[in-house]
Amino acid sequence: MRAQKNLNPGGVLPVAIGVPIVAGAALFGPVALRRRHLDE
Repeated sequence: MRAQKNLNPGGVLPVAIGVPIVAGAALFGPVALRRRHLDE
């Protein structure tokens, strides 16, 4: 668990911000595509 203490904030923050974005894109991406097809 010492590795976590060695992580610099500059490397942790982008990951903490990126993970929810990637997860959101994966969840809402297919839904957005389906809505576009339904609208057409």
